[in-house]
Amino acid sequence: MPRLSLWNQRKGNDFKFFNRTISEQFRIGGTAFLVHKFEGVHDQGSDNEDLTIQGGDGATTIQDVLLLENRDRKYSNDIYELRGVYNVQDNDFDLSQFGLFLSADVLYVSFHIDDMVDLMGRRLMSGDVLEVPHLREDLLLDDEDDGINDNGVARKFYQIEDANRASEGYSPTWFPHIWRIKMSPITDSQEFSDLLDRDAGSFDGDGFGSGEDTGQTLRDLLSTFGEEIRISDTIIAEAERQVPNRNLEHAHLYVFEPEFEQGLPYLFMTDGEPPNGADLLGCGPAFPLDFDDGDWFLRTDYVPSVLFKREGPKWLRKEVDFKQKLTTANLILEKFINNRDKVPTSQGLIDSKIGVSKIVAPKVRKPKTNL
Repeated sequence: MPRLSLWNQRKGNDFKFFNRTISEQFRIGGTAFLVHKFEGVHDQGSDNEDLTIQGGDGATTIQDVLLLENRDRKYSNDIYELRGVYNVQDNDFDLSQFGLFLSADVLYVSFHIDDMVDLMGRRLMSGDVLEVPHLREDLLLDDEDDGINDNGVARKFYQIEDANRASEGYSPTWFPHIWRIKMSPITDSQEFSDLLDRDAGSFDGDGFGSGEDTGQTLRDLLSTFGEEIRISDTIIAEAERQVPNRNLEHAHLYVFEPEFEQGLPYLFMTDGEPPNGADLLGCGPAFPLDFDDGDWFLRTDYVPSVLFKREGPKWLRKEVDFKQKLTTANLILEKFINNRDKVPTSQGLIDSKIGVSKIVAPKVRKPKTNL
């Protein structure tokens, strides 16, 4: 009697039995995943001869071997339906960090290897995009009386980040049968422009789309970029309405002249406006020629502006205008961008803000001559 052994270097009948059984389990109990197959990168044209392309035109292409990324990905026009299995989890919002995050929006899905290869010609890999039909949101709100948008459907797309053999996918024959992937939601980025720029009606996998030109791209339906910009602009506009200027408002306060002359209210009077409702003669880069004693003038050539008062034969510096228009940039960033400082050097004062092209001059190589 021959010795019994489940291991066989050839995939025999034992392997085929387990393979058919596992495949049937995925076919009956799995859910559909619509696969957008990664096929390489788009042709960059003759104007980009210096781009580093490695690995040919297929899925093994590396567009940028320095950063190891494919920014201009190309996806197949055909959509493949695979059956996969994963554990559904609650999507809880995580507020422990700076922002709002979905703590369970990364999925680990298992597929049957042979079914995958028979349908697609290869296994799933990083760069492929999967649509999950059973996670699509078809009860969107609208402005109609019923509150439900019958035509709007929010689709769920994921990108594969990692793929490998699953440890639970090995049968007693020691051959793998299950392929496990890690995937996360796609973003509105350059990598997925090939998909996001397509008409939304073209995503008609198994009746989940109209198949007709709708005039809307997938980016119009999925991307939240425009809405986030609108919300951000609204917040900034409301902040500027409620607080139009930085620092303090003091025009409504009354200042005793003796204390003002001694400099005591300098901690408070920093708005560049004359105290006690006095009129401002004007503002500009130079003092006016026509004035009276006691007039106030704001010099705008100072940064920040400085308020002067005419007393006798001279203009006296009274306060600095720290009341600036509210901007979203912090003071350090604003000072860097609007840098008007002068730096003393052996050749005199020069601007602190100088372009790099003016500091580092290009070197001109002289041609070699044979003596």
